[in-house]
Order: sequence, then C-alpha cells, then structure tokens
Amino acid sequence: MRQIFSLILFASMFRVADAHTLAADDGLAAQLLHQLLGLHHFPITATLIVGGIVVLGLYYRRARRSRS
Repeated sequence: MRQIFSLILFASMFRVADAHTLAADDGLAAQLLHQLLGLHHFPITATLIVGGIVVLGLYYRRARRSRS
C-alpha cells in the first residue's frame, strides 16, 4: 500500500503535464520528443529515470549480497 500511495502522490505533483498531446498532424517522433523532452514534462521524465537507476542499483546490490 505504501508503494501505491507514493505513486499516486508522485503522479499528482505534476498536474501541468496531464492529459494532453500535440496536434494530430504531428508525427510520432515529434510526439515522443514532446513527451520526453518538453520542459513541462521533463521533471517527471528525469524523476522516472533517476528512480529507475536507484531501483536497479538496489536490486543489483541485493542480488550481489544474496550470492555472497
């Protein structure tokens, strides 16, 4: 439950990036770049990347400990 609560809290912090896309005539590359590198989307993108790196680091650290 604690993990779900933190995800909900995290998602609600970035309301400015909610539920919008570029115009329909923009291509897939433009849509993807907008979602990943748009200034109003970048805080959540960066947080997800850093969070993923931290989670992977913890996972590999635990796996290494269990082998020892």
